Amino acid sequence: MERPCDHGVPTLVQATLDRHGDRDVDSSLDVIRAFSDILGCEAICLAYSKTPEHVDLFSFIYQLHCARHLDCMDPRDKVFAFLDHFSFYTEMAAFRESLRADYIASETEIYMRVATAALLYPGSEPLIVLAAVQRLSMPFLSLRGGPIPLVARGSSSETASIVRFDPTYTEHRLPTWVPDWTADFGIEMLSRPTSPHRAGYINENNRRSEVHIVSDGVIRIRGVRVDWIAETWKLDTRTSMAENVCEIWKKLISMAPEDQSKFRTGEREWLLALLQTLSNGCVLIARNRGDEHHYSEIPKTEWFRYGLAWLVNSGKAEMLESAGVLPNGVPDPDIFASDAWYRAAHAVCHGRRFGITRRGFCVLGPEDLAEGDTVAILLGGKTPFCPREFDGGYLLVGESYVYGFMNGEALKETTGEEFIDFDIF
Repeated sequence: MERPCDHGVPTLVQATLDRHGDRDVDSSLDVIRAFSDILGCEAICLAYSKTPEHVDLFSFIYQLHCARHLDCMDPRDKVFAFLDHFSFYTEMAAFRESLRADYIASETEIYMRVATAALLYPGSEPLIVLAAVQRLSMPFLSLRGGPIPLVARGSSSETASIVRFDPTYTEHRLPTWVPDWTADFGIEMLSRPTSPHRAGYINENNRRSEVHIVSDGVIRIRGVRVDWIAETWKLDTRTSMAENVCEIWKKLISMAPEDQSKFRTGEREWLLALLQTLSNGCVLIARNRGDEHHYSEIPKTEWFRYGLAWLVNSGKAEMLESAGVLPNGVPDPDIFASDAWYRAAHAVCHGRRFGITRRGFCVLGPEDLAEGDTVAILLGGKTPFCPREFDGGYLLVGESYVYGFMNGEALKETTGEEFIDFDIF
Protein backbone atom coordinates (compact mmCIF):
# COMPACT_ATOMS: atom_id res chain seq x y z
CA MET A 1 0.00 0.00 0.00
CA GLU A 2 1.38 3.41 -0.93
CA ARG A 3 2.05 5.83 1.89
CA PRO A 4 -0.28 8.86 1.71
CA CYS A 5 2.56 11.18 2.66
CA ASP A 6 4.42 10.15 -0.51
CA HIS A 7 1.50 9.98 -2.94
CA GLY A 8 -1.02 12.58 -1.83
CA VAL A 9 -2.24 13.54 -5.29
CA PRO A 10 -1.60 12.26 -8.82
CA THR A 11 0.73 14.69 -10.60
CA LEU A 12 3.24 14.53 -13.41
CA VAL A 13 5.97 15.03 -10.82
CA GLN A 14 5.74 13.08 -7.57
CA ALA A 15 5.20 15.36 -4.57
CA THR A 16 7.36 13.89 -1.81
CA LEU A 17 8.11 14.96 1.75
CA ASP A 18 10.99 13.38 3.66
CA ARG A 19 9.92 12.57 7.22
CA HIS A 20 13.49 11.64 8.30
CA GLY A 21 12.46 8.24 9.63
CA ASP A 22 9.30 9.41 11.39
CA ARG A 23 7.65 6.04 10.84
CA ASP A 24 5.15 6.33 13.70
CA VAL A 25 3.41 9.16 11.82
CA ASP A 26 3.53 7.17 8.60
CA SER A 27 1.99 4.16 10.33
CA SER A 28 -0.86 6.26 11.72
CA LEU A 29 -1.62 7.68 8.29
CA ASP A 30 -1.51 4.20 6.74
CA VAL A 31 -4.08 2.96 9.28
CA ILE A 32 -6.35 5.96 8.72
CA ARG A 33 -6.21 5.58 4.93
CA ALA A 34 -6.88 1.81 5.09
CA PHE A 35 -9.94 2.21 7.28
CA SER A 36 -11.23 5.23 5.35
CA ASP A 37 -11.25 3.10 2.19
CA ILE A 38 -13.45 0.54 3.97
CA LEU A 39 -15.65 2.60 6.28
CA GLY A 40 -15.65 6.04 4.70
CA CYS A 41 -14.34 9.34 6.03
CA GLU A 42 -17.29 10.09 8.35
CA ALA A 43 -16.73 6.89 10.30
CA ILE A 44 -13.06 7.69 10.72
CA CYS A 45 -13.86 11.23 11.92
CA LEU A 46 -16.25 9.79 14.50
CA ALA A 47 -13.76 7.17 15.68
CA TYR A 48 -10.99 9.71 16.13
CA SER A 49 -13.12 12.50 17.59
CA LYS A 50 -12.43 11.35 21.15
CA THR A 51 -8.70 12.08 20.99
CA PRO A 52 -7.53 15.71 20.52
CA GLU A 53 -4.30 14.73 18.74
CA HIS A 54 -6.26 12.75 16.17
CA VAL A 55 -8.79 15.53 15.64
CA ASP A 56 -5.88 17.84 14.77
CA LEU A 57 -5.02 15.48 11.89
CA PHE A 58 -8.19 16.55 10.11
CA SER A 59 -7.05 20.16 9.64
CA PHE A 60 -5.31 20.73 6.32
CA ILE A 61 -3.69 24.00 7.45
CA TYR A 62 -2.53 22.53 10.75
CA GLN A 63 -0.96 19.58 8.92
CA LEU A 64 0.91 22.01 6.67
CA HIS A 65 2.14 23.75 9.82
CA CYS A 66 3.31 20.47 11.36
CA ALA A 67 5.13 19.55 8.13
CA ARG A 68 7.27 22.69 8.08
CA HIS A 69 10.35 20.76 9.21
CA LEU A 70 10.08 18.19 6.41
CA ASP A 71 12.40 18.41 3.43
CA CYS A 72 11.26 18.38 -0.18
CA MET A 73 12.92 18.78 -3.56
CA ASP A 74 10.42 21.46 -4.59
CA PRO A 75 8.96 23.93 -2.01
CA ARG A 76 5.60 23.68 -3.77
CA ASP A 77 5.43 20.04 -2.70
CA LYS A 78 4.84 21.28 0.84
CA VAL A 79 1.30 21.90 -0.39
CA PHE A 80 0.92 19.38 -3.21
CA ALA A 81 1.78 16.40 -0.99
CA PHE A 82 -1.34 17.11 1.10
CA LEU A 83 -3.86 17.80 -1.66
CA ASP A 84 -5.52 14.44 -1.03
CA HIS A 85 -5.99 15.28 2.65
CA PHE A 86 -9.23 13.77 3.97
CA SER A 87 -10.54 17.13 5.21
CA PHE A 88 -11.12 18.03 1.56
CA TYR A 89 -13.79 15.35 1.29
CA THR A 90 -15.88 16.67 4.19
CA GLU A 91 -16.53 20.30 5.07
CA MET A 92 -13.71 21.70 2.91
CA ALA A 93 -14.86 20.50 -0.50
CA ALA A 94 -15.03 24.09 -1.79
CA PHE A 95 -11.47 24.64 -0.54
CA ARG A 96 -10.28 21.60 -2.52
CA GLU A 97 -11.92 22.82 -5.73
CA SER A 98 -9.85 26.00 -5.57
CA LEU A 99 -6.51 24.17 -5.33
CA ARG A 100 -4.76 22.07 -7.94
CA ALA A 101 -1.23 20.75 -8.34
CA ASP A 102 0.23 23.38 -10.64
CA TYR A 103 3.97 23.27 -11.30
CA ILE A 104 3.70 26.20 -13.67
CA ALA A 105 2.76 28.54 -10.81
CA SER A 106 5.52 29.86 -8.56
CA GLU A 107 5.95 28.95 -4.91
CA THR A 108 4.65 32.38 -3.94
CA GLU A 109 1.51 31.95 -6.05
CA ILE A 110 0.81 28.51 -4.57
CA TYR A 111 1.18 29.68 -0.97
CA MET A 112 -1.05 32.70 -1.64
CA ARG A 113 -3.70 30.45 -3.21
CA VAL A 114 -3.72 28.24 -0.11
CA ALA A 115 -3.97 31.17 2.31
CA THR A 116 -6.69 32.86 0.25
CA ALA A 117 -8.71 29.65 -0.04
CA ALA A 118 -8.36 29.01 3.70
CA LEU A 119 -9.80 32.46 4.44
CA LEU A 120 -12.62 32.28 1.89
CA TYR A 121 -13.59 28.62 2.55
CA PRO A 122 -12.65 28.25 6.22
CA GLY A 123 -14.91 25.44 7.43
CA SER A 124 -14.88 25.36 11.23
CA GLU A 125 -11.48 27.09 11.55
CA PRO A 126 -11.94 30.58 10.10
CA LEU A 127 -8.55 32.18 10.79
CA ILE A 128 -6.23 29.26 11.47
CA VAL A 129 -4.13 30.21 8.44
CA LEU A 130 -3.29 33.55 10.11
CA ALA A 131 -2.13 31.65 13.19
CA ALA A 132 0.24 29.72 10.91
CA VAL A 133 2.07 32.98 10.13
CA GLN A 134 5.24 32.63 12.16
CA ARG A 135 8.52 34.46 11.79
CA LEU A 136 11.33 35.77 13.96
CA SER A 137 11.37 39.18 12.26
CA MET A 138 9.38 41.12 9.71
CA PRO A 139 10.17 40.97 5.97
CA PHE A 140 12.59 43.45 4.45
CA LEU A 141 11.47 46.76 3.05
CA SER A 142 13.07 49.09 0.59
CA LEU A 143 14.22 52.58 1.47
CA ARG A 144 15.67 54.63 -1.38
CA GLY A 145 17.09 51.61 -3.15
CA GLY A 146 18.45 49.62 -0.21
CA PRO A 147 16.92 46.84 1.90
CA ILE A 148 16.37 47.57 5.60
CA PRO A 149 14.50 45.65 8.31
CA LEU A 150 10.91 46.70 8.94
CA VAL A 151 10.82 49.41 11.62
CA ALA A 152 13.12 47.72 14.10
CA ARG A 153 12.71 48.34 17.82
CA GLY A 154 13.92 51.81 18.66
CA SER A 155 13.71 53.16 15.12
CA SER A 156 12.29 56.62 14.65
CA SER A 157 8.80 57.33 13.38
CA GLU A 158 10.35 59.64 10.77
CA THR A 159 12.18 56.70 9.23
CA ALA A 160 9.06 54.55 9.39
CA SER A 161 7.03 57.15 7.54
CA ILE A 162 9.18 56.98 4.40
CA VAL A 163 9.61 53.21 4.37
CA ARG A 164 7.33 51.29 2.03
CA PHE A 165 6.47 47.60 2.15
CA ASP A 166 8.26 45.97 -0.76
CA PRO A 167 7.65 42.23 -1.10
CA THR A 168 10.39 41.93 -3.71
CA TYR A 169 12.86 42.04 -0.83
CA THR A 170 11.33 39.05 0.95
CA GLU A 171 12.69 35.66 0.04
CA HIS A 172 9.36 34.40 -1.27
CA ARG A 173 7.60 37.75 -1.86
CA LEU A 174 4.69 36.86 0.42
CA PRO A 175 2.23 39.27 2.06
CA THR A 176 2.49 39.23 5.85
CA TRP A 177 -0.79 37.30 6.19
CA VAL A 178 0.47 34.36 4.09
CA PRO A 179 2.50 31.69 5.94
CA ASP A 180 5.89 30.70 4.59
CA TRP A 181 5.68 26.92 5.00
CA THR A 182 9.35 26.48 4.06
CA ALA A 183 10.43 28.27 7.26
CA ASP A 184 10.53 26.16 10.43
CA PHE A 185 11.18 27.81 13.78
CA GLY A 186 9.69 25.06 15.95
CA ILE A 187 7.01 27.43 17.28
CA GLU A 188 3.89 25.92 18.83
CA MET A 189 0.61 27.10 17.28
CA LEU A 190 -1.73 28.55 19.93
CA SER A 191 -4.77 28.22 17.63
CA ARG A 192 -4.47 24.50 16.91
CA PRO A 193 -7.84 22.91 16.00
CA THR A 194 -8.42 21.37 19.43
CA SER A 195 -7.51 24.53 21.34
CA PRO A 196 -10.29 25.60 23.75
CA HIS A 197 -9.66 29.31 23.08
CA ARG A 198 -12.61 31.31 21.69
CA ALA A 199 -11.32 34.90 21.59
CA GLY A 200 -13.00 35.86 18.31
CA TYR A 201 -16.16 33.75 18.57
CA ILE A 202 -19.42 35.62 19.11
CA ASN A 203 -20.65 32.37 20.65
CA GLU A 204 -19.93 28.67 20.21
CA ASN A 205 -22.43 28.43 17.37
CA ASN A 206 -21.23 31.59 15.64
CA ARG A 207 -17.60 31.35 14.58
CA ARG A 208 -18.01 33.43 11.46
CA SER A 209 -15.26 35.65 10.19
CA GLU A 210 -15.56 38.70 7.95
CA VAL A 211 -12.74 38.54 5.42
CA HIS A 212 -12.60 40.28 2.05
CA ILE A 213 -9.91 40.35 -0.62
CA VAL A 214 -9.34 44.06 -1.19
CA SER A 215 -6.72 43.70 -3.91
CA ASP A 216 -3.88 41.43 -4.87
CA GLY A 217 -2.01 40.78 -1.63
CA VAL A 218 -4.34 42.80 0.63
CA ILE A 219 -7.11 41.41 2.85
CA ARG A 220 -9.65 43.21 5.03
CA ILE A 221 -10.71 41.58 8.31
CA ARG A 222 -13.26 42.90 10.78
CA GLY A 223 -12.39 42.98 14.45
CA VAL A 224 -11.96 44.96 17.66
CA ARG A 225 -8.87 46.81 18.86
CA VAL A 226 -8.16 45.91 22.49
CA ASP A 227 -5.04 47.93 23.25
CA TRP A 228 -1.46 48.73 22.21
CA ILE A 229 1.77 47.13 23.41
CA ALA A 230 3.65 49.30 25.92
CA GLU A 231 6.68 47.14 26.75
CA THR A 232 8.09 43.73 25.82
CA TRP A 233 10.52 41.16 27.25
CA LYS A 234 12.57 38.44 25.60
CA LEU A 235 11.88 35.16 27.40
CA ASP A 236 14.76 32.85 28.31
CA THR A 237 13.19 29.40 28.52
CA ARG A 238 16.47 27.64 29.27
CA THR A 239 18.33 29.29 32.13
CA SER A 240 16.62 32.32 33.65
CA MET A 241 12.88 32.05 33.10
CA ALA A 242 12.25 32.44 36.83
CA GLU A 243 14.20 35.72 36.76
CA ASN A 244 12.13 36.82 33.76
CA VAL A 245 8.95 36.17 35.72
CA CYS A 246 10.18 38.14 38.73
CA GLU A 247 11.17 41.10 36.56
CA ILE A 248 7.84 41.14 34.78
CA TRP A 249 5.96 40.71 38.06
CA LYS A 250 7.64 43.75 39.59
CA LYS A 251 6.73 45.77 36.52
CA LEU A 252 3.12 44.59 36.66
CA ILE A 253 2.49 45.51 40.28
CA SER A 254 4.11 48.92 39.76
CA MET A 255 1.67 49.79 36.98
CA ALA A 256 -1.58 51.62 37.56
CA PRO A 257 -3.73 50.67 34.56
CA GLU A 258 -6.54 52.99 33.60
CA ASP A 259 -9.05 50.14 33.68
CA GLN A 260 -8.58 47.52 36.40
CA SER A 261 -11.95 45.87 35.81
CA LYS A 262 -10.29 42.77 34.39
CA PHE A 263 -8.36 42.13 37.59
CA ARG A 264 -10.78 42.96 40.40
CA THR A 265 -9.21 40.70 43.02
CA GLY A 266 -5.94 42.59 43.34
CA GLU A 267 -2.37 41.35 43.13
CA ARG A 268 -3.24 37.66 43.28
CA GLU A 269 -5.21 38.04 40.05
CA TRP A 270 -2.26 39.84 38.47
CA LEU A 271 0.00 36.91 39.32
CA LEU A 272 -2.58 34.52 37.88
CA ALA A 273 -2.69 36.65 34.72
CA LEU A 274 1.10 36.45 34.39
CA LEU A 275 1.33 32.69 34.95
CA GLN A 276 -1.61 31.89 32.69
CA THR A 277 -0.21 34.05 29.90
CA LEU A 278 3.22 32.44 30.04
CA SER A 279 1.68 28.95 29.85
CA ASN A 280 -1.04 29.63 27.23
CA GLY A 281 -3.65 29.13 29.93
CA CYS A 282 -2.17 25.70 30.81
CA VAL A 283 -3.85 24.25 27.72
CA LEU A 284 -1.05 21.69 27.31
CA ILE A 285 -1.62 20.48 30.87
CA ALA A 286 -5.34 20.16 30.18
CA ARG A 287 -4.60 18.22 27.00
CA ASN A 288 -2.26 15.82 28.79
CA ARG A 289 -4.87 15.29 31.51
CA GLY A 290 -7.57 14.63 28.93
CA ASP A 291 -9.50 17.73 30.06
CA GLU A 292 -9.20 19.86 26.93
CA HIS A 293 -12.86 19.36 25.97
CA HIS A 294 -13.91 20.40 29.50
CA TYR A 295 -11.41 23.25 29.80
CA SER A 296 -13.99 25.99 30.38
CA GLU A 297 -15.46 24.06 33.32
CA ILE A 298 -12.18 23.88 35.24
CA PRO A 299 -11.66 26.75 37.73
CA LYS A 300 -8.63 28.98 37.20
CA THR A 301 -7.46 28.17 40.71
CA GLU A 302 -6.59 24.68 39.45
CA TRP A 303 -4.19 26.09 36.85
CA PHE A 304 -2.92 28.65 39.37
CA ARG A 305 -1.78 25.75 41.56
CA TYR A 306 0.55 24.50 38.82
CA GLY A 307 2.17 27.89 38.32
CA LEU A 308 2.63 28.42 42.05
CA ALA A 309 4.28 25.01 42.35
CA TRP A 310 6.81 26.03 39.69
CA LEU A 311 7.56 29.33 41.42
CA VAL A 312 8.08 27.60 44.77
CA ASN A 313 10.27 24.94 43.17
CA SER A 314 12.27 27.72 41.45
CA GLY A 315 13.06 29.35 44.79
CA LYS A 316 10.77 32.35 44.30
CA ALA A 317 8.59 31.85 47.37
CA GLU A 318 9.39 35.36 48.60
CA MET A 319 7.63 36.80 45.58
CA LEU A 320 4.55 34.76 46.41
CA GLU A 321 4.61 35.89 50.03
CA SER A 322 4.85 39.54 48.98
CA ALA A 323 1.82 39.01 46.77
CA GLY A 324 -0.16 37.64 49.68
CA VAL A 325 -0.92 34.34 47.98
CA LEU A 326 0.76 32.16 50.62
CA PRO A 327 -1.13 33.02 53.82
CA ASN A 328 -0.19 29.67 55.38
CA GLY A 329 3.49 29.79 54.52
CA VAL A 330 5.51 28.16 51.78
CA PRO A 331 4.09 24.73 50.84
CA ASP A 332 6.21 21.69 50.12
CA PRO A 333 7.37 21.65 46.49
CA ASP A 334 5.04 19.75 44.16
CA ILE A 335 7.54 18.43 41.63
CA PHE A 336 4.90 16.93 39.34
CA ALA A 337 2.86 20.15 39.09
CA SER A 338 6.02 22.24 38.78
CA ASP A 339 7.39 20.18 35.90
CA ALA A 340 4.00 20.15 34.15
CA TRP A 341 3.73 23.94 34.26
CA TYR A 342 7.31 24.45 33.09
CA ARG A 343 6.85 22.10 30.14
CA ALA A 344 3.68 23.97 29.15
CA ALA A 345 5.40 27.35 29.41
CA HIS A 346 8.56 26.19 27.66
CA ALA A 347 6.55 24.85 24.71
CA VAL A 348 4.67 28.10 24.03
CA CYS A 349 7.31 30.67 25.05
CA HIS A 350 9.85 29.38 22.54
CA GLY A 351 10.04 31.90 19.71
CA ARG A 352 7.78 34.41 21.50
CA ARG A 353 7.99 37.59 23.60
CA PHE A 354 6.02 38.69 26.63
CA GLY A 355 4.34 42.07 26.48
CA ILE A 356 2.31 44.43 28.65
CA THR A 357 -0.24 46.73 27.07
CA ARG A 358 -0.84 50.36 27.97
CA ARG A 359 -3.80 49.32 30.13
CA GLY A 360 -1.79 46.60 31.84
CA PHE A 361 -2.95 43.44 30.05
CA CYS A 362 -0.53 40.51 29.80
CA VAL A 363 0.34 39.35 26.27
CA LEU A 364 2.34 36.43 24.93
CA GLY A 365 3.07 37.47 21.38
CA PRO A 366 5.39 36.73 18.45
CA GLU A 367 9.15 37.08 18.66
CA ASP A 368 8.93 40.35 16.70
CA LEU A 369 6.37 41.92 19.06
CA ALA A 370 7.30 45.56 19.65
CA GLU A 371 6.13 48.67 21.46
CA GLY A 372 3.21 50.27 19.64
CA ASP A 373 1.89 47.07 18.07
CA THR A 374 -1.88 46.68 18.17
CA VAL A 375 -3.63 43.92 20.11
CA ALA A 376 -6.81 42.98 18.23
CA ILE A 377 -9.60 40.43 18.35
CA LEU A 378 -10.50 39.38 14.80
CA LEU A 379 -13.89 37.83 14.17
CA GLY A 380 -13.52 34.06 13.83
CA GLY A 381 -10.07 33.84 15.41
CA LYS A 382 -9.39 31.50 18.31
CA THR A 383 -6.73 33.81 19.69
CA PRO A 384 -6.05 37.55 19.54
CA PHE A 385 -3.67 38.82 16.84
CA CYS A 386 -1.04 41.56 16.75
CA PRO A 387 -1.28 43.79 13.65
CA ARG A 388 1.34 46.53 13.23
CA GLU A 389 0.16 49.86 11.83
CA PHE A 390 2.00 50.72 8.65
CA ASP A 391 1.44 52.98 5.66
CA GLY A 392 -2.32 53.36 6.14
CA GLY A 393 -2.87 49.66 6.85
CA TYR A 394 -1.40 46.86 8.91
CA LEU A 395 1.24 44.18 8.77
CA LEU A 396 0.43 40.94 10.58
CA VAL A 397 2.98 40.21 13.30
CA GLY A 398 1.24 37.03 14.46
CA GLU A 399 -1.13 35.39 16.94
CA SER A 400 -1.03 35.95 20.70
CA TYR A 401 -2.43 34.99 24.10
CA VAL A 402 -4.01 37.86 26.06
CA TYR A 403 -5.24 37.05 29.54
CA GLY A 404 -8.87 38.01 30.05
CA PHE A 405 -9.73 37.98 26.34
CA MET A 406 -9.51 34.31 25.36
CA ASN A 407 -13.19 33.40 25.64
CA GLY A 408 -14.95 36.08 23.61
CA GLU A 409 -14.96 38.70 26.35
CA ALA A 410 -14.06 41.56 24.00
CA LEU A 411 -16.94 40.77 21.64
CA LYS A 412 -19.45 40.43 24.48
CA GLU A 413 -18.56 43.91 25.71
CA THR A 414 -18.45 45.52 22.26
CA THR A 415 -21.19 47.38 20.45
CA GLY A 416 -21.39 47.35 16.67
CA GLU A 417 -19.86 50.82 16.47
CA GLU A 418 -16.58 49.61 17.98
CA PHE A 419 -15.80 47.14 15.20
CA ILE A 420 -13.16 48.29 12.74
CA ASP A 421 -11.69 46.91 9.52
CA PHE A 422 -8.04 45.88 9.43
CA ASP A 423 -6.47 46.09 5.97
CA ILE A 424 -3.51 43.72 6.14
CA PHE A 425 -0.81 43.51 3.49
